[in-house]
Amino acid sequence: NVVGCTRFDTPDHSPGPLVPTFPIARYICQRLDLAEASFPNERTAATFHAENWEPLLEHNVLEVVAGPQRLATGVRTQIAPGHTAALQVVWVEDGGESLLFLGDAANCAVQLDRLAWVPSFDIFPLTSMETKRTLIDEAMASDALLIFQHDPVHVTGRLVAGERGPRVEPEIREEPWVDSAGRRLNGG
Repeated sequence: NVVGCTRFDTPDHSPGPLVPTFPIARYICQRLDLAEASFPNERTAATFHAENWEPLLEHNVLEVVAGPQRLATGVRTQIAPGHTAALQVVWVEDGGESLLFLGDAANCAVQLDRLAWVPSFDIFPLTSMETKRTLIDEAMASDALLIFQHDPVHVTGRLVAGERGPRVEPEIREEPWVDSAGRRLNGG
């Protein structure tokens, strides 16, 4: 019973105030991420909120770690710095197949198609580009199914060779939401 906290900024990853949903689970976070969140700088202060992790400490379920972790058989974390100093991505591997939950290492599929497209809220944008390059190489080598948590259209995809380098070939697409006037509400 393990919950991997990819990072502690903004409520889309840790929607505080947290009450442990799984009372016997360990909640894993990176030491550097917790330190960055606990002592934010002027740029990051608006994104880190103590109510996102303090309840986990109070309930004694937060396990602070340093570096990649094996969460369960076939499930591991990998440090993917750039968005934050110690963002974690999660790999699930079984029977020769791989799945990679990218978190904010690549918010949307296009951010793997174009390495220089880095979100303005990445704390270390140049590091983010190098991290994406590493993840692309690893994902292509294992033909990993990629999960994009913020892409309004591409839910999952796989990297394939393209004319200008690797590109994401979507596997599961989100149908666009439209309002009564036919305007798209979820991008894409």
